[in-house]
Amino acid sequence: MRSRPVQRCVMAATQSVPATVLAELGDRLGTEAALITDEVVSMVEETAPAMADRALGLHELLRTVSAESHAALVEALHSGELDLRPPDSAAALSYARRLAQAGLPSDTVAVLFQSLQHVYLRHVAHALAEIVTPERYVGYLPRLLDLSLSHGTAGYRDAISQYQELIDWSAQRRAAGQLTTIRAILNGQVNDVGLASRTLRFPVEGLVVGFVLRADDVEGSSPADVRRLIGELPAVRDVLVVALDDVNVAAWASLGGPPTRDEWSQGLGAQFFHVRAGLGEIGEGLEGFRSTHRQALQAYRVAALSPRSKLLAEYSDVASLAFLAEDPVAAQRWVEWALGNLAGPGDGNARLRSTLRHYLAVGENPSEAAQGLFVHRNTVTYRVNKAVSLLPDGLDGHRIDVALALDYLRWTD
Repeated sequence: MRSRPVQRCVMAATQSVPATVLAELGDRLGTEAALITDEVVSMVEETAPAMADRALGLHELLRTVSAESHAALVEALHSGELDLRPPDSAAALSYARRLAQAGLPSDTVAVLFQSLQHVYLRHVAHALAEIVTPERYVGYLPRLLDLSLSHGTAGYRDAISQYQELIDWSAQRRAAGQLTTIRAILNGQVNDVGLASRTLRFPVEGLVVGFVLRADDVEGSSPADVRRLIGELPAVRDVLVVALDDVNVAAWASLGGPPTRDEWSQGLGAQFFHVRAGLGEIGEGLEGFRSTHRQALQAYRVAALSPRSKLLAEYSDVASLAFLAEDPVAAQRWVEWALGNLAGPGDGNARLRSTLRHYLAVGENPSEAAQGLFVHRNTVTYRVNKAVSLLPDGLDGHRIDVALALDYLRWTD
């Protein structure tokens, strides 16, 4: 930023430009219309060749935009009305729409207006130097540069708005069409794997694994961020992401081959330690596409019950609990029926439940359970006896119910 003394000097040096100078400057620039248009087009072509693609009609439209902008600048010079806002350019809006339809990035719109500014500034400065003395040149130039900049950017904001509006509309149409196709596949209405792959632009025919997760848990929260997160897992070749609602997204990862269990576990641990998500099992083809999504959805329901802020639930770990997650209120009543006083609150009861769960998981072997819990064998025996004493009817005849209820509480406590 300039210091105030320097700003005062510049303001003092800036002089009102006489109408005769403006008119002569307008005449000179008017004769250079074709040259200026050629320079603008050449600069755009050099910076971003796709913006002047003749096959898409962009080249001629670009020339029209430049010609309209140049005519408005010359008109302002002849009229002497330098403070009026330059008129909107219909060609610039059409050009922005065409860029969006061609799938070119938004920064290409800026390239056009930057090129207009650059060419105008050079031609105005050069023409003014031939018209007035060096002393007058210093005084007139700032005012004329402001004029050149304003005409170089005329319509930029509207063009960007037009571009973004069309991009958003196209994205919404694609997302809606994609979601319709996915629903048709999941409902069994589409059974042609080739058609499904072409429509979704995703290799449905190979190995695939499904995810359901909270988008807000992913840094950035956009579909592209979810795609990047999953894409960094081992063996992933491609990722398809679709919004289920305002919070949750479903995703499918196409795999180049089955990853080893260690590779998969390490990748999930590194990428999903901060994300609440459900993960299906690896499947193949259309049926695999369907089943892995169902599994991921069921696993996600279990993960969603946990009070912990971030949790990944793999279907292989929670398959037996999936039906309980469908109705958490009824599930809680059933757990209390199965465990009785052992389902009560407190760290002591939680410790007893954990010990009994490990004990049942290793075939009721107290020595093996002690190793997994890092406690003495006698401690395991004491806790198991204490836990069993709190059950309504002991373990005999109820082992499956007790084990399932304990596993459910492991996820929901």
